[in-house]
Amino acid sequence: MKRLLIFIIIFLTIATVNAQSTNPEAIGYATSGQDKIDQGDYKGAIKEFNEALKIDKKFAEAYFGRGYAKFKRKDWKGAKSDFTKAIQLKPIYSEAYFNRAYCRFKLKDYVGEIADYSKSIEQDPNYAEAYYNRGNAKYKMGNITGACYDWTKASELNFTKADEEIKRNCKNYKK
Repeated sequence: MKRLLIFIIIFLTIATVNAQSTNPEAIGYATSGQDKIDQGDYKGAIKEFNEALKIDKKFAEAYFGRGYAKFKRKDWKGAKSDFTKAIQLKPIYSEAYFNRAYCRFKLKDYVGEIADYSKSIEQDPNYAEAYYNRGNAKYKMGNITGACYDWTKASELNFTKADEEIKRNCKNYKK
């Protein structure tokens, strides 16, 4: 058991390190892409992340950044594809799962949405908004008990928007 645990730790460390670029030029383009996102220039950001990815095709953060820029432009399929690539390169990436889940929601893939929010929560058990959003997805799928559980958990983590859903939809819910 101890050997398995050591192997898993080493594997995850290698996977995470390999997902981050060490190429200064790629990092420069990615930084410029992030600056453009901060300025609201999502089209320009996509161009910068494209340049970073030409240099380093295994740069998970560049895929994430480009995905986020596409997300802000409401290119749900393109964003989902980039978040998926970021996750493939860096499996421990709660934010990428969270954002891909929202893309799945917009694409009406509610089962996939729930799975991605679950993965995000698995990696970050205190991610209140992920519980809240997963609750919304469960509610849409008719799983009221599951929705109330998630909204309650989000509320316990001080995500106050969940309180409204609990009051409106969970009158008969028992923990």
